[in-house]
Amino acid sequence: GKSYWLKLMDQEQWITWRKRITGPFVHGLLAGITIPVWMRLLRDNRFEISPRNWPRGASITAAGFFNSIINTFETRKYFNDYQKIELQPPIIILGAGRSGTTLLHNLLSLDKQWATPNQYQVRNPSTFLLTEKSISKNPIWGISGNRGIDNVSIAWTTPGEDEFATCLTTACSTLLSSV
Repeated sequence: GKSYWLKLMDQEQWITWRKRITGPFVHGLLAGITIPVWMRLLRDNRFEISPRNWPRGASITAAGFFNSIINTFETRKYFNDYQKIELQPPIIILGAGRSGTTLLHNLLSLDKQWATPNQYQVRNPSTFLLTEKSISKNPIWGISGNRGIDNVSIAWTTPGEDEFATCLTTACSTLLSSV
């Protein structure tokens, strides 16, 4: 087989090629949104999408349909299990940007007594139970590297900040200012 470096180079070249081709269609933060939430977000913004973002809007709409369909199956499969879950009181970490909240979150996630969602789960809150095993393992669909804002390592398996899931399930989030 190929050496590790050749495989890595192939993945990086594929990801670079994919970014060039799909650039205008990348749905980014909104990849995990469902149609009801996407329609509410569009309605709240009077369906105003600039023409240069129409391909991206179409891509988000397509992803929303996919997510809504998968969510229907996921809800049917796991609904009874949802009802049996006993939630413990959460620990909520609040702080200003760049004050160490991500570091604290990452440190707490190392302790097995705490449950913390990973990046895949917070970015796909309506479908992760059915899709995480297959999609998050595929390097083509993966995220990896470091966050630009603070150089913190990021991958599907690293701890995720709940704000992403809140954004994608309610369309109420300060994260939407960056979309």
